[in-house]
Amino acid sequence: MRELLWTSSKEDILNKVTMLNNMKGVCGIPKLIEHWLVKITPGEVDKMEKYHYTTMESIEGTFHTHVQLVLKPHAQPLHMFHMKAELVSMIWDIIIIQKTVVEERGILHQNCSLNNTMIEDDGNGSHGTLINWEFAACILQSNHYPISGTGRVPFMSQKLLHQLSDAIPVVFAQKKT
Repeated sequence: MRELLWTSSKEDILNKVTMLNNMKGVCGIPKLIEHWLVKITPGEVDKMEKYHYTTMESIEGTFHTHVQLVLKPHAQPLHMFHMKAELVSMIWDIIIIQKTVVEERGILHQNCSLNNTMIEDDGNGSHGTLINWEFAACILQSNHYPISGTGRVPFMSQKLLHQLSDAIPVVFAQKKT
């Protein structure tokens, strides 16, 4: 499986590489084979800022760098399931993957969605695979973790939704004063 990634900093790509290495051996997590910065000419790394004619002040410093990842296994998008039972099985696999990486590796995906769920067929049947770990975070001993990612409400963790529900009355109260 090849994955293209546009990352905003070297730390972002290193985070994904680090997380994939920390989860090595967990069933349902792609294995990182290789990664590199994409070059458009010898010595010139592909960066988004090259494609902008002007840079607005609001987006200055937010340009991304093009990175290529080679992962195993080969997988298909979730929407290519054959039977409803296979779809349910894939979703169950993703729940088990999330539980395993949280409990055994102390890592939270933070961007789990149907678009980040793939079907792997290893010859012994199909299994769910969870991809796109660039927003993953290590869970601290205090059970805290940095909030990041692009999660949408249906896929956000219950804890994060609770934090947001606590913050909303405070924000509206501040606006009234």
